[in-house]
Amino acid sequence: MAVREFILNNFWLKLFSLVLAVMIWLAIRGNIRTQLAGGQNPFRLPANDQFARPIMLMTSGDDHQAYVVDPLAVNVKVTGDSDALNKLNPNDIQVFVRLNNVMVAHGAFPVEVKLPRNITLQTVWPSHVHVEPAKAQ
Repeated sequence: MAVREFILNNFWLKLFSLVLAVMIWLAIRGNIRTQLAGGQNPFRLPANDQFARPIMLMTSGDDHQAYVVDPLAVNVKVTGDSDALNKLNPNDIQVFVRLNNVMVAHGAFPVEVKLPRNITLQTVWPSHVHVEPAKAQ
């Protein structure tokens, strides 16, 4: 079979398949965008309802142990009326893990979020963090 015949045989079907494959590839590529890459898009307004917040550990007063937390921060998505979101200071969002009632602080612990009154928590990612005592050097 000659190369010319190989290309021209069912040409319109091959061209349609190529166009369809490119459209599917573009749709999938557009939906895989990460949250950080979406913030860099000059055509999209910055989101004022998503915040990366560091995690604080709540321990008892007599606990002087150092801990390692993984990850160090979580992404918090909130909802509320537009005025409240515009006035929201990221420092008003407190993210913490309670270790004060735990005998052995090692493993996965749930993340808790404290928000102002007029703001509602939508999602926290990740919802659990890994905590373990720091090793002495």
